[in-house]
Amino acid sequence: MVRARIQDSLIRHGIERADGSPRPVVEYGLRVDSQIIALLEQFGATPASAAKLGIDILKGQSAQAEFEQFLRREHDDGVVDG
Repeated sequence: MVRARIQDSLIRHGIERADGSPRPVVEYGLRVDSQIIALLEQFGATPASAAKLGIDILKGQSAQAEFEQFLRREHDDGVVDG
């Protein structure tokens, strides 16, 4: 919604003032875009962040599997009471 209003303002008024300087809405739009990209990356919604999230999940699953193997070995060796 905010992005649509920014786009509408840029279409109606242009990106520059009469003196050639950028309108404030241009800088605001760039900040909004940066925030959107940061949130998409944080939630794994970009290809790179999704791949990283997948790698992190796999690392966690691998660590859990190794820990479970360790516990089974310890239990089989009679070290863990149960």
